[in-house]
Amino acid sequence: MPIIEIYGTKEQLKMLKKLLKKYRDLIISKNIKIKYIIHNEFIGKLYEDNKKLKKTIHNPSELFYFFNIPDSMQTREQLLEKCGLPNYNKTSHCFSDSTHHTCCMLGPEARKYADNSGNPIGIASEDAFYLRYGKKTDGLSPWCTCTGSKVCSYYSNKFKDGTHIKFIGDLSTKNEEDGIAKLGIRKHKSPGIL
Repeated sequence: MPIIEIYGTKEQLKMLKKLLKKYRDLIISKNIKIKYIIHNEFIGKLYEDNKKLKKTIHNPSELFYFFNIPDSMQTREQLLEKCGLPNYNKTSHCFSDSTHHTCCMLGPEARKYADNSGNPIGIASEDAFYLRYGKKTDGLSPWCTCTGSKVCSYYSNKFKDGTHIKFIGDLSTKNEEDGIAKLGIRKHKSPGIL
């Protein structure tokens, strides 16, 4: 049985227990045991079935990847790199919260629609593209969209401007319904997605 040890302050552990409660079924299905240990700083440790330490993290946002276990595990920074996004404050939610795990390549029509529907990811993706590549996009621009509301699939079907899923989380799947199931993501609504 894989074991995850989570070290942190009482406040951190309380918050993380509440967060991980959302993934209860996934944790049970993977037969993972979680130990919470009071400590003055956050540390997460993943042990394999043979009690061998597999990975240590120092950022709570990386804790989510412990539940994808096998060897496909990648850090948030690697996923940003793979998606083509810079690591800065506007991408801090990417691959680290409970839904933004789809690396979506947004076309011009999808970007315009998103911005006009109250979900300003078109401008955000263009800004991120410029920051990463030092030039304006003349076509697609990457962004981490909500897997739980299947934003990228919706835009891809609605617009024929090249919008498509590059990858979801650290999985090889490009189907958001599969990503929702495998990552234990809750379905939700997003502005402009019907």
